[in-house]
Amino acid sequence: MATVIHVRGGIVVQSLLLAAVAGTLAAGLGLVLCWLMTGRRWFQVVVLTLLAADWAMPGPVVGFGLKETISKLLNFLRSDPAHPDPVAIALWYGPSPLPILWVYLLRFLPCAVALLWPVVRLLPREWHETALLEGASPWQDFRRVTLPLLLPVTLRATLAVAILALGEISASKLVETPGSQTFAQEIFDRMHYGVENDLAACCLVLLAAVVVSGSVVASTQKALGIRHWALLRQRPWKSPNACEPMPNA
Repeated sequence: MATVIHVRGGIVVQSLLLAAVAGTLAAGLGLVLCWLMTGRRWFQVVVLTLLAADWAMPGPVVGFGLKETISKLLNFLRSDPAHPDPVAIALWYGPSPLPILWVYLLRFLPCAVALLWPVVRLLPREWHETALLEGASPWQDFRRVTLPLLLPVTLRATLAVAILALGEISASKLVETPGSQTFAQEIFDRMHYGVENDLAACCLVLLAAVVVSGSVVASTQKALGIRHWALLRQRPWKSPNACEPMPNA
């Protein structure tokens, strides 16, 4: 394993960072979607239907669809292959991780919402109403009520998406740009196009990355949960300009 880390440490770190970014973006976007769905029945139906259809799509279908979308986008922008513009370099010619990150978000955003939505629905509506009545804006309600309470489960969603992203191959291999191969793709190539002596060590490195990441998140969740519950009891959403209720005569 030490040899694998020494030789392929760069691609391992790059894959971990890309998976962490994908997990953070998917969990953050999923939390915002769940917050917007609260109390909006029509929006719930639209979002959940689209996410269910997205989740049901096979990986190769997502990969080919995204590749065709990028191609049409570059044609619309009239990108010149002889002199590619920054958008073409970022999405097609590379090296760039953006197409892979796009795949991760498309494939695993439904997973983040599936983990977050049941918990978001359990938040008492009275808490949001109290915050709004005391002068908080909708953004303050999200930032100071919803986010602190749901931070532990958001971290779980981030970890789940990151783990899934570390092993994603079926769609990302179709859209990856030259020079932006992931560690999972390298393991896949070695398994199918020439098994070498360090293949088992590569798999162990990938497994160790998942275990270490999960341990770090699990060790911080309890402390974060206690801290944010204490902050919530202080009613941080209350605006300093809000009018205090008048005492009874």
